[in-house]
Amino acid sequence: MLKVTCFVMLGLVFTVAAPWALPCSVAQSPCWVPADMNCDDVVNCDDIDPFVLALMDPAAWKAQYPGCNLLNGDLNYDGWVNAFDLTPFQKAIANRSIKADANCDGCINDDDVDAFVMALTNPCLYKHKFVGCPILNCDVNEDGSVDSFDIGPFADKLVAPVKGDMNCDRCINDDDVDPFMVALVDPDEYAIQYPGCDILNGDLDEDGLVTAFDVDPFGALLAAPCE
Repeated sequence: MLKVTCFVMLGLVFTVAAPWALPCSVAQSPCWVPADMNCDDVVNCDDIDPFVLALMDPAAWKAQYPGCNLLNGDLNYDGWVNAFDLTPFQKAIANRSIKADANCDGCINDDDVDAFVMALTNPCLYKHKFVGCPILNCDVNEDGSVDSFDIGPFADKLVAPVKGDMNCDRCINDDDVDPFMVALVDPDEYAIQYPGCDILNGDLDEDGLVTAFDVDPFGALLAAPCE
């Protein structure tokens, strides 16, 4: 027998009988945010302690966060907050803030288009589909909101060089570490190994050079937000 669940579409709550829809805890709020354990409407490192408290002592969590939905921590959607939610919670918290990376895969490419459109047109559904992904990744013009003014800057980001992308695969990850080190110690060798790749992708402090002053910002770009 199918479990009665509900999902959000265009700001409304629909109740359906389907195994793939979202838990009915969403009915408590127009936009229930999975992994948001302190109910500030964002998922970040500040949710770690509340999640642990919810896991260990739900009554104490409810006393500390009255009105907050405990099932924000039910990330495997089995109706409980337990150890099985730990891995998906860690994954949600590990998402990084990278402008135009709308799907939080660490890359800025055409795969972000559908996610960006969803963030623009249905932010609540976006927060459910891309759990833990900062919706302000889609605030490309950095005015504090995701709106039509971000469309042009987002399109520009899809074709512009990506800061921190040292092997020019349009992704920012550990594969960029070795090329960054080559760029740092031997720019000529970098140009040979990565022809056509812009060495200034590694100029994270934007002083016009790749130097030791770029090491810390490069490391921060690669790091998960809680590291």
